[in-house]
Order: sequence, then C-alpha cells, then structure tokens
Amino acid sequence: TTRLFRLARLRRLARPLGITRIDAGPKGARLQFTPNPALDPAELIALMQSAPRQYRLDGPNGLRIQAEWADPDVRIDGIMALVTRLGSGAQSTKAPVQRPSRPRAR
Repeated sequence: TTRLFRLARLRRLARPLGITRIDAGPKGARLQFTPNPALDPAELIALMQSAPRQYRLDGPNGLRIQAEWADPDVRIDGIMALVTRLGSGAQSTKAPVQRPSRPRAR
C-alpha cells in the first residue's frame, strides 16, 4: 500500500514536467516526454554528461537510464530522485503569485 502512494506521488511530480510515461525494471528505466517538456535542457544535458553510460537519450522524446534496481522500492527511490533533479530547474508553467503590498508602518 505504501508503494502505491509513492507511485502516485511520483506521477504527480512527473506530469507537470512533461513526463508522460515511466517504464522501470531491474536493469533501469525509460522516461517518455511530451514534445515540449517543462524541463531545463541544461539540467538534462548536465545529467547525461555526469554519467554518460547511465543516462542516454532514447529517441527524440525519451531518456534511458541504466541502473541496478532489483528491489522495487530502490527503483522508486531512484526514479523519484531523478525526477526531482530534473524538476529542480524546470520552467514553471504557473504564473507567480503576487501578494498585495502592505502599507509600511511609520
């Protein structure tokens, strides 16, 4: 049951970034993106350059991850960390919230 909640949270994190599909198994994962994902391209390039044997582009809208994730919980942790990293530099699709200014006390 806990795993189901963690997967739902992962989906909630991935969807706004433009990640439409996550396929994961014991040998790694594949992320499928929308044609114009809300990811920071520089962060994606930095990720691939940091470990080129582990992260590779898979077609025009995919990212292939090679990892040893035999345990499903470790698999979820790995993908969660990756999605969080990719989302840290994502372009926000929401307008910033502007708070009303308060008059200053004199």
